[in-house]
Amino acid sequence: MENWPAARTATPTRQSALLRRALATLDLVEHEYTANAAEVGAYFLNRLRALEERHPEAGDVRGRGLFIGMELVKDRASKVPAKEFCDATITRAFHNGMLLLSCGASTIRFAPPLMVSRGEVDEAVTILDASLAEAREALGRSRRKGGGVTMRRCCCCAWA
Repeated sequence: MENWPAARTATPTRQSALLRRALATLDLVEHEYTANAAEVGAYFLNRLRALEERHPEAGDVRGRGLFIGMELVKDRASKVPAKEFCDATITRAFHNGMLLLSCGASTIRFAPPLMVSRGEVDEAVTILDASLAEAREALGRSRRKGGGVTMRRCCCCAWA
């Protein structure tokens, strides 16, 4: 033990400060963020379900709290996944300023921070609405021309 540097003796002090911070974070999650996730999550679900009326590709919106998914389908009757449309929507959302991820065959996943506000949800839904319309238009144009979707490549990622 005599070979240990003197700096090692401060470890218990640092750990107690870190533990206090961790407990404060857990207190925020338990008392504020959990309630916000339930309230804003329900609001987010309702806003996304309203998009189903305007976008026939929105086959199903489901989730709990702020962990939400919007499944995109070729048509609602057959529920065939619309992978190409999902990719095009995510790309358009990226160019419109919102990062999204897909999961499964053709579901857009939403997992915002626990402290997200209704205003931020409104902004996200507005961007998603525009991105869905732009993706539909881009796919329609490419099909009329007889080719696949050509998305421009951005400077920071290979797929966009």
